[in-house]
Amino acid sequence: MFPLAGYILLNKPVASSEKDGHFFNELFSKFPSGFHTKNILSNDPLFLAGNIGSFCGFESGHHLLFFSGEIFNYKEIAGSMPSFSNNFQNNAGLILALIEEKGIQAIEKINGQFIIIHLDTREKKVHIINDHFGISQLYYYHDKNIFLFGSELKFLLTHPACPKEIDWETSLKRPEPSGISCYKSYKTWFKEINLLPGASVLNIDLESGQIQINNYWKESFDPNYDHSHDKRTTADVMEEYISLLNDAVKIRTGGEEICHSLLSGGLDSSAIVALAAKYKPVETFSIVTQMTWLEETTLACNKLKTNLGIKNAQFLVPVHKLSFDCQLWKQRIWRAESPVNHNDSLTKTLLHFAIKKKNPEVTALLTGTGSDEFNGGYARWQVTGAEVEDNWEQFHNTIIDAEDYKLKLHRGTALWSRKNLINREFLASISGNKIEQNPWMIYVDSSLHSLTYSLLWDEVRASSYHGHTTLFPFLDFRFLPFISKIPPALHKDLFFDKTILRTPLKKILPDYIINKSKVPAYVPEYDYRAKLFKFLTEKDSMKMVEESLEDINRQHPVINKPELMKRIAKMQQEPDIAEWHDIMHIINLGLLEKLPYKTEKDMDMESSIGEMQELIFDDVAKTKIFLADTFSYKKEKIDLQKPLLFSEGAFLLFNTMNNKYFLAKNNELKFEIEDENTDWINFLNKIDNRLSIEQITGELKIEYAAIQEFVNIALEEKILST
Repeated sequence: MFPLAGYILLNKPVASSEKDGHFFNELFSKFPSGFHTKNILSNDPLFLAGNIGSFCGFESGHHLLFFSGEIFNYKEIAGSMPSFSNNFQNNAGLILALIEEKGIQAIEKINGQFIIIHLDTREKKVHIINDHFGISQLYYYHDKNIFLFGSELKFLLTHPACPKEIDWETSLKRPEPSGISCYKSYKTWFKEINLLPGASVLNIDLESGQIQINNYWKESFDPNYDHSHDKRTTADVMEEYISLLNDAVKIRTGGEEICHSLLSGGLDSSAIVALAAKYKPVETFSIVTQMTWLEETTLACNKLKTNLGIKNAQFLVPVHKLSFDCQLWKQRIWRAESPVNHNDSLTKTLLHFAIKKKNPEVTALLTGTGSDEFNGGYARWQVTGAEVEDNWEQFHNTIIDAEDYKLKLHRGTALWSRKNLINREFLASISGNKIEQNPWMIYVDSSLHSLTYSLLWDEVRASSYHGHTTLFPFLDFRFLPFISKIPPALHKDLFFDKTILRTPLKKILPDYIINKSKVPAYVPEYDYRAKLFKFLTEKDSMKMVEESLEDINRQHPVINKPELMKRIAKMQQEPDIAEWHDIMHIINLGLLEKLPYKTEKDMDMESSIGEMQELIFDDVAKTKIFLADTFSYKKEKIDLQKPLLFSEGAFLLFNTMNNKYFLAKNNELKFEIEDENTDWINFLNKIDNRLSIEQITGELKIEYAAIQEFVNIALEEKILST
């Protein structure tokens, strides 16, 4: 979505004071890149500014309509109204004709990403409408005099009438992005500024100043659909699903000769790229960080280039610089307008920066975001069992527990301990809530809401700032009714670990993508970067804490600073990434509170970091050595001539049932070793407590660079020692 800001006067004599007249000038001054075109579209009482090239106006009598975004089924909608076909000049003309002929409810048929602003001067009403999942995000604030709106929080915060305080209550209640919860709020991180929910028609009465939000879509299909007559098998559902995904990709490839896409090396983005490559040439762009190197997705993206016949450019994004540099960290928070610390929040805007520099002709990019939310991508993050049956039962119970909280049940109470003895219908009756007859939709609803404030929030902002539109095939609105109608008896076989997607893709994707497990991004046992985040506990760390929450010895109205300092001190001794996320969420909120007083220049981390380095894979061995050196900023130098041994309680295990090797420690399987890593397997089998790394590699006639990263991780995890 391109930058958009405006306001609607609700009480003209008061609201149109001199300070309102200066709003756009200040907006243009603070954010010149966002508003490089200084046009103001006005039709009293509506005033609108943005990239005029992304808006279409169509005037018809007492109507005025502006459209920002994309329509993927334009021909289908136009074909449904033959009497109006000759009048269509642009997207706005199509939408206005649709509304006039069939009413606003007909917007549910539009497949796209959009914001519509419709002024009806005769009825004295304004309608603001967004797409089904709210991909084109719009924020708003209103009082009795003004309705203020924009595509970014910082635009609203520029207006003198807009509140500028952090909403600590909502911000601390909002759950982690990958959790399952029935908590739902469309308040933002700032007081009295709200996010427009997906599939909304926001009605503004210009005479009374009242607003009302209606949902144009979810009421049109039954969430408690009767599955009893559905005889489909898992194979049937998979075939229908992949056909729908294929069409979602096809209609988003548009009229461009070349399709551009983001590629992470995971299942979701690889699926999008493989399907798009069926229709036209594809150029992809990837991020290289410590994590992508550890997960081997860096090399997977390079291999996919050959396997799928696509182009792939990979850019080194210095997450370690962002994490160690307080100034860069603040700039990232202000640019993202969010305290959330997931990996995409740290990397996506810099990837778009690199793409814009290398390929200035790129305007739109596909992404795999949205798959996890429908297909069960977060299931493995919620369970600990070893068997699919046990895992699914645990996961299903996690979903039910989330709904039980909605039914006013709380752990530790007598009612919670007795809940399995009580009919859930009774629990629903005393809470005033309905029970979801299809538990999978609790997961979907929770995940989609979390997505709104996490990945989607950051991806839209990162791409928009650099002049790109991100397209989300997995968030095609047809997926929600499709998923809701799948018989519950098939859920275990379809949704645990995204089997619904993984199985049919075996026909078009290589095994190293299909069989790659979804891995949590910040589990300490998996993520060797734990020590990276100790920067918070080093000597300069208090500078960031005090910039966020002011003097650590002065009482804060919300945060218990002495307790915060205790937890920071504990992290010095026991670095833990989940704990780091929790602490940084609070510190980030304090930093975010400074956003209203910042300009685009204050957020320019691209200038601080400089041009992103593109990796060239002409010599893969040399690239491996380069990346190992690049990411070794905190590692101790390893003496290659000292004897190498397994640490106490650590072993190499071979499972004869599936011919798989594992590294174990303290009776727990820590790492599964991929079959293709034969050098690493042979190396481990040679360890005898006498031979050194140099001697073992010499005997095996392998380069140390081929196993260097594995050795580093094994030493870090105390599986090996010298």
